[in-house]
Formats: sequence, C-alpha cells, structure tokens
Amino acid sequence: MILTMILGWLRGRQRLANVDADMLIREHGDQAYCEARRRERAVVLPNGATHAGRKPTHWRKVALIVAKKTGKEIGLDTATRMQER
Repeated sequence: MILTMILGWLRGRQRLANVDADMLIREHGDQAYCEARRRERAVVLPNGATHAGRKPTHWRKVALIVAKKTGKEIGLDTATRMQER
C-alpha cells in the first residue's frame, strides 16, 4: 500500500517535470535549458521554492529532460569544449 503511494507520487513528479520541460521548450526554444537552470537558481520564497513554487531540484530535473529532448550537450564548460576542437 505505502509502496504504491510512493510510486504514484514519484510518477506524478516525473509527469510534472516533463510537462514543465515541454512548456519551456515551447516558450523558450533553444534557450529552454538555460531558462530551466535560471529557475533552479532563482530562489524566491522563504521555504526555498523557486519559480511556480517548485523546488530547485525540480528545475534541475527539468533542465536534464530539456537537454535530453533537445539534444543539448551538458556537463562541459565552454573552455573545455573549445580545447577539444
């Protein structure tokens, strides 16, 4: 019973992250990943929530989903990418 509730809660969070990722891609196009990361850093409420009342971990997950959906490379900074060329 408890396991079923936890799995349902996790699925709901994953669906919400996917919905937010799709919304950012639709509204921000190529800048969707950057927008998700900006929202992750923009703590605006005393309880630590950010844009739309979501926690930074939510926006981090959204950024990763956006990167996967758009094919954006993440993990290397600009200087490292330039050295690899």
